[in-house]
Amino acid sequence: MTFLEKPFEDEVLLASVRSALDRGDRDQKRQAERSNIAARLAGLSNRERDVLKGLVAGHANKQIAHDLGISPRTIENSRANLMIKMQAGSSLSDLVRMALIAGILDPNGSAIRAGRLRNDLDPRIQRLRAPIRGIETSASYGRGES
Repeated sequence: MTFLEKPFEDEVLLASVRSALDRGDRDQKRQAERSNIAARLAGLSNRERDVLKGLVAGHANKQIAHDLGISPRTIENSRANLMIKMQAGSSLSDLVRMALIAGILDPNGSAIRAGRLRNDLDPRIQRLRAPIRGIETSASYGRGES
């Protein structure tokens, strides 16, 4: 918010009004994009949601398949359908950007906020969040712990 002291110049007032209008336009465009992405998310199947969670968490297709107890080929098919429905083309970065905009992906990393997608409490999804056995975490790296 900009405060203007009296007496003020006409140009200062006009610049302030233009700035507020531009900010309103940007906010409106951002909200429209958020709504558009939410509509696309609503059109995903449960399997595609599971795959989306794994992808934005940074997991490979094989890891997602293992965690969900299905074949990697099924993951590849679900991923292809997901990319089409989300209109992400072939770019995983577009999908991650959409997840950030929709609030599915925490901007600080790959942590998924609870409750943003259906099936969040599904035990298969909980396995996606569990650490991978045999891989050291960044906190224990170099200390011989795992």
